Amino acid sequence: MSEFTNALINEKSPYLLQHAHNPVEWHAWNEKTLARAEKEEKMLLVSIGYSTCHWCHVMEHESFSDKEVADYMNDNFICVKVDREERPDIDQYFMDAVHLLGIQGGWPLNCFALPDKRVVYGGTYFPKNQWMGVLQQISALYKSNPGKLQLQASDIAMAMEKSDERMLRQSGEETELDISGLFSKLKAELDFEYGGSKNAPKFPMPVSLNMLQDLYYYTQDVEILNFLNLTLRKMAAGGIYDQIGGGFSRYSTDVEWKVPHFEKMLYDNAQLISTFSRQYRITGDKEFLDTALHSFDFVQREMKHPDGGWYSAIDADSEGEEGTFYIWKEEEFDEILESDAQLMKHFYGISGAGLWENEKNILLRPKDLTQFLRENGQKHEDFMNIRAMADKKLFDYRSKREYPHVDTKRLLSWNALMITALTDLHKATKEDQFLRLAETETEKLFGLFATDFPKLKHSDTRDEHFIEDYVYLTDALLNLFALNGKPEYFTKAQKLVTFSMQEFGNRSNGLFFTAPENNDVPGTRKTEIYDNVIPSANSQMMVVLQKIALISEDEKYSKLAELATQNLKGAIDKYPSAFSGWISAMMLKKNVLKSIVVGGPESTDMSKKLNAKWFADIQVFNNVSQLDDPLIFKSRHSESETLAWYCSEIACHPPVGYEDLQKLISVHSRPN
Repeated sequence: MSEFTNALINEKSPYLLQHAHNPVEWHAWNEKTLARAEKEEKMLLVSIGYSTCHWCHVMEHESFSDKEVADYMNDNFICVKVDREERPDIDQYFMDAVHLLGIQGGWPLNCFALPDKRVVYGGTYFPKNQWMGVLQQISALYKSNPGKLQLQASDIAMAMEKSDERMLRQSGEETELDISGLFSKLKAELDFEYGGSKNAPKFPMPVSLNMLQDLYYYTQDVEILNFLNLTLRKMAAGGIYDQIGGGFSRYSTDVEWKVPHFEKMLYDNAQLISTFSRQYRITGDKEFLDTALHSFDFVQREMKHPDGGWYSAIDADSEGEEGTFYIWKEEEFDEILESDAQLMKHFYGISGAGLWENEKNILLRPKDLTQFLRENGQKHEDFMNIRAMADKKLFDYRSKREYPHVDTKRLLSWNALMITALTDLHKATKEDQFLRLAETETEKLFGLFATDFPKLKHSDTRDEHFIEDYVYLTDALLNLFALNGKPEYFTKAQKLVTFSMQEFGNRSNGLFFTAPENNDVPGTRKTEIYDNVIPSANSQMMVVLQKIALISEDEKYSKLAELATQNLKGAIDKYPSAFSGWISAMMLKKNVLKSIVVGGPESTDMSKKLNAKWFADIQVFNNVSQLDDPLIFKSRHSESETLAWYCSEIACHPPVGYEDLQKLISVHSRPN
């Protein structure tokens, strides 16, 4: 039995439960905790992280499990633990404050606030001795000169409010998005040797890659396509990708994608399945589809919840150290693979020195497959058989190791991204299994997160809800509706958008607040506009509004999208790399979303054929031809032959067969 137990023992979050037996008297962020801080006039110490965060584990071990440190924290502060994945609104508030102090953000995020919740100081990971020094300095200042901290808190709060206003005021004169010159602006930040962005750590950033895929579609600039191919191939061949198990780690610590931080996140892998599926549809290169399918296998095998949906993340650590589950000694290859060991060591870059600590290796593919086969005198089919058998032996051997901690919490927004990934796999492969799985899992998500529909839940551990849940789920529903034509998907999507406008909408600028009104986060309501490792809810909403407008033929949705983008044009022009999702939305707005409605006895086959290609500005609708409402689908049906109705802006063309449809697409889609 543990020596210590604190209030977190009553929580459901895996992260909070990890700290339930610290000697620190942790409390959850709630009304009772916040009221106690004000009543006792004690400062708040707010520590934010997530259960698969390596440096969160380190700080817990060094400081929060230390009795001396814990006693000082308990005596001088009300100590609060927050799971950033459960409460992204709290995380955003404190992270914004730390950024304004000129400190680089990250997790764990440790902040000091007055009893009224206003921030005075913060930082990320602190070694034990440094942490004790910070605790003592903040505590002493609060006792000896509280007025100084009050002034600091006021300055930070005012700066946070002005920062949001300033970004939204940068729209300047109304200008058109310059698609042709956009890639030139971005080039300075891109790595043309290894792909992705320059400098390390290097994150996959699927939202940026998706924007470049859109930009290539509109410009047909081969340099963009080459960069995308380079980036995705380097990522898939690097240590950031689990070569035998599938799935991507959160980031690479070096510019060559070799040495990962080994934690795996659902949001990364869901989005990258979509990105690689798209690239296959763009290029026809099966290597990209193989990576998407391998990653899907990983998600289904290791992140699937038996009752529906997917887990949030898998830790980097096992056996008390980072990467232990994934790294290899050279002699293990010799023992497991025997006569094939030498060949597979060359293929996976295994050596006695290794890339990891203690002469251990991270699996990667240092050479292009064609070059490898030539240098090793191997035929493609023969080697692929050897590789498949070797990978199976390595996988089975690895499976006997201690598995990393899994955060079993389910988050609606991240799960919705996975539904979209399944629809993208369906389009790329033409296989119905992915569509059926998407339909089944969507039904389960509604049972779990939408019991009070149209109000949703963000997490299966708490009752809060955020705009990201509504946006990503609505997008997934619209993707499903286009594929199967089931009217309930569109009806639910429309209801979710209406509820979002009422609950989160800011009528003055067309944007959406992160959280509903009257939640327990201090300061003015926050609006997340930057695209990061996932698209901001606001940029994705601009795409969703255009899709809804196309189907419903209701201008209020497109006008709202236009208002929001107008308010950010200046900021996007100055900092394009921070607004990748917005750029995609604006390119779509400029080029106008078109529709192809397919009807007839073989409509599904024609729709699959169309969706196998990538169109950034065309939405293909299947099995909707017998619906009279919305109007876009009225009379789109043919008993004797399969036809397609192509609509561009306000003009709809007469129905045509597949070959004539290709001519219409070539004339009317994307700029010529």
